[in-house]
Amino acid sequence: MEDRRPILWNRNFVQCCISYFLMNFSFYMLMPTMPVYLVEVLGIDTANVGIALSSYTIGLLCVRPFSGFLVDCFSRKPLYLFAFFVFAFMFGGYLIATTMLTIMAVRFIQGGFMGLTSVAGNTIAIDVIPSSRRGEGMGFYGLTINLAMSLAPLAAVAIYGKGGFHPVVSIGWVAAFIGVGSVCLIRYPKREKVPRPHFSLDRFILVKALPAALAYILVAIPYGMITSFVVLYGKEIEVADPGYFFIYMAIGVGTSRLISGRLVDHGKIHWVSVCSSVCLL
Repeated sequence: MEDRRPILWNRNFVQCCISYFLMNFSFYMLMPTMPVYLVEVLGIDTANVGIALSSYTIGLLCVRPFSGFLVDCFSRKPLYLFAFFVFAFMFGGYLIATTMLTIMAVRFIQGGFMGLTSVAGNTIAIDVIPSSRRGEGMGFYGLTINLAMSLAPLAAVAIYGKGGFHPVVSIGWVAAFIGVGSVCLIRYPKREKVPRPHFSLDRFILVKALPAALAYILVAIPYGMITSFVVLYGKEIEVADPGYFFIYMAIGVGTSRLISGRLVDHGKIHWVSVCSSVCLL
């Protein structure tokens, strides 16, 4: 029987996936190498590494609550392009930042614009995916993160071992700007102008979503703790190549995304959430 479902892999969706992959690829190159650089090169105490790394998250959290509001107020593609450009530009800051304070400042700004970039990119991806295949499409779209989190750390650890931190940053910088170019190739459909939404607190806090948000926070905390220090820990216990940790983790996450996307399209989103939380525990 002929498949009459709308085409998922159109030009716009492919460019959305490429740009999202390159954004995450450049970001995940820093995740395993930044702690090592701070300890081994800058001489920052291990106990303070978490503080330096957390500035990225603080910047992201400061912008994220307002990202959706900005996406609704302004044209999405220009906003996505601007935020992505600033995110990519901030990689240059790592080449000149030599103190914990300056690195925290660079990470804070970059984190804020990554928060805006990811929200704008996700919104555009949702808009270009056919509604009947949205769960499947977002599953593949999210899979680009898993490709990035498996390839980038492995490449970054190898590059760091041969050339140090600055070559890692330079390659991440180039990858991010290629992602900016990919955004330019997205043909985003024109949308009818709608009145700008009024600024109100109820636009930023969805009370019904708080239990899901709490569950996500409790998952993200141990994830961030492990991924930020796994390379340093691998060096302590003399693992030959700690970067392979990210490959195995990405295989598991990627496999689950391919399965869960189709289940969500069949209305089993709550079942998927509960089962995945139990398995993760």
